[in-house]
Amino acid sequence: MMSADPFVWTRVSEAGGRPALQRAGCLSPYTAQLIVDDALHAGRGGILEVLVAQDCDDPTLARVQNRFAGLRDRGLTIDVHRGRPRAPEQPHVGPEDRAA
Repeated sequence: MMSADPFVWTRVSEAGGRPALQRAGCLSPYTAQLIVDDALHAGRGGILEVLVAQDCDDPTLARVQNRFAGLRDRGLTIDVHRGRPRAPEQPHVGPEDRAA
């Protein structure tokens, strides 16, 4: 059984270390495609760094690594590793919940 989508933090840099684009969120198929698009836009020599929670299990880490492995064939450097604490659970705060 596949576990829930892991929370990830990503940073995409263009070749030469040009400013990075960062994202954070659960790695749903939609979010994964946005990250792939970001990385492809960086072009050859770009770098995609993906951080997962420090307590992420090995199968989930491997699944995240495999999700972005194909980008190496497009000339990008991919670095997927553990390194952030688990994302805190935050309640949804909508406009109706905010004080006027």
